[in-house]
Amino acid sequence: MTLSACFNRDSGNIIMETKCSLQALRGKTGDRSRPSVKSCIWIVGANSLQNSLLGTHIEVETGIECVSFAEMKAPPRDRECLVMYDCFSTDDSRLWIRVESLFMKLEENASLALFNINPDSGVERDAVSRGIRGVFYRNQSPEVLARGVDAILRGELWYSRKTTSRMLLETSRHARTSQMVSVGLTPREKEILLVIAAGASNSDISDKFHISPHTVKNHVYNIYRKIEVKSRLEAILWVTKYL
Repeated sequence: MTLSACFNRDSGNIIMETKCSLQALRGKTGDRSRPSVKSCIWIVGANSLQNSLLGTHIEVETGIECVSFAEMKAPPRDRECLVMYDCFSTDDSRLWIRVESLFMKLEENASLALFNINPDSGVERDAVSRGIRGVFYRNQSPEVLARGVDAILRGELWYSRKTTSRMLLETSRHARTSQMVSVGLTPREKEILLVIAAGASNSDISDKFHISPHTVKNHVYNIYRKIEVKSRLEAILWVTKYL
């Protein structure tokens, strides 16, 4: 059977035009191992025709049944279902309201991914925290979308490398800040710890902050006790890790 269906982009949205056959598409991935045939893919969105054609492409690429609906229905309970929600016509301010309404209809065996997302919308962190399995942007090709769907069905998340790197760095900074708060250093103790890490002696600290050597010793003692170190070297290593 031939369905003349290939992809192009129009105004950044994912659409298709009649150019190539299903056999040609199938030839690209015929040798690749497949996710479980007990899975299914649902595309939900108002663009019924193009989503139906997109579903045909994904089904050929993944070997998994893919159907499209204008509105969300209750997914089947007898197999794992990935629901792909088309965000092209959804305003950013109402996206999470719509997502929550979709989650209310999902069974435990169903997961949710978003596609046709505005690349500048900055929804990724919220998407991760809400359990969205993947995000696909308007400027990405259908081939990328098919690869991402395939990965999600294998139990992976699908977010761009730039997005995941940024979130990991933000998480690391947050962890460091949390560690600083948890040990209870005062602002002055933090200042002194930083100059200790820079190689300052007690005399240098006394001169820099205009405090007596005895006060410096008290500060250093309290700092070491709070961060649980016994030497300047250990203090430097602590600063390297947490500041």
